[in-house]
Amino acid sequence: MVSLYSFQLPFKKAFITGKGTFMTRKGNIIRFQDDTVDAISEASPLPGFSVESFDEVQNLLKINRASLNSFFESEFNLDDLHQKLSSFPKEPSLQFALSTLGVEIICQRRKISLSELFDQPVNSGIRVNTVAGTGSAAEISDQIQQGINDGFSVFKIKAGPDLNHLPDTLSIIHKQFSDITFRLDANGSWPANKVYELSEAFKTLPIEYIEEPAAYQSEKELARIIENCSLPIALDESLKGIESVNHHSSNEKIAAFIIKPQLFGSILNLFVTFQRQNHLINKCVFTTLLESAAGRNIVGVLTGLFGSSIKAHGLHTGVLFDEDIAADLEIKNGQLIRNSSIGFGLRFKDLNQQQLNKVV
Repeated sequence: MVSLYSFQLPFKKAFITGKGTFMTRKGNIIRFQDDTVDAISEASPLPGFSVESFDEVQNLLKINRASLNSFFESEFNLDDLHQKLSSFPKEPSLQFALSTLGVEIICQRRKISLSELFDQPVNSGIRVNTVAGTGSAAEISDQIQQGINDGFSVFKIKAGPDLNHLPDTLSIIHKQFSDITFRLDANGSWPANKVYELSEAFKTLPIEYIEEPAAYQSEKELARIIENCSLPIALDESLKGIESVNHHSSNEKIAAFIIKPQLFGSILNLFVTFQRQNHLINKCVFTTLLESAAGRNIVGVLTGLFGSSIKAHGLHTGVLFDEDIAADLEIKNGQLIRNSSIGFGLRFKDLNQQQLNKVV
């Protein structure tokens, strides 16, 4: 039987992005339970990032609940699951949740891991980056020092068009800690005609890449931004699913693709793409969409299967929440600790029931 639960988790402090300010994170947990299986997944669109809303996802699940019950009760395989999802509403977070739920059901029934199901080796040494955030020079320095103490070596820094003290601050930090690497995130906020000037301010620093330096409307504009930027570029917000990754796959000037699975839809499409273009994996940096611990657990497992083995991934977001619905990912010395298990390894009994509200 398919059940639906909602949750609303408070952030420790207001979470500010280029798309808005968030005090809480709303989401949906989908559960399927029968005599042999108890599987869960998460569908949590993020306002300003997802094309669908929280209410739309809930309504679609309510409307299609009987159909989903009938399908998940059957002895389906991956091809059946792909066909079912192809005829289902295309909202990415819903496709993500139902594909991962279906995969979890198959794994539990067969008592196998995702690695066995997809015949894909697992990267056991998943490196993780942490976020140093914004603030004064002293605040950024303190955040990076704390991250170094916790074992992180890759730091993501917000870099808007008003750089202020940022280049000088990172230069001072680099002189103290020469083995750390920075990632800049501009969220498309740099004026296109200032990309060269702003990027030049960081040219002597160990910048792995800058995410979305400036907004663009065409491939010609992107090519111009890449040409004018002194830093390697990663694509994030401008990616419109796995099709965008395929489209840009041959562009050697793009250093990384930021993969937020809840925005990409069915994980079966990710699997097919990486089967065909295995070389793409080492350019793919998996990142959460501020999901709950349930969703982060799923993204963590997918990172081990389909994420780069040489780049750090954006999985250290559980620290942003004041409360959560399950235990956080285990990250030690800047690496994700994964234990081999059946499916995604998280069960409904592992969730904090007090944080959940049953919808149907």
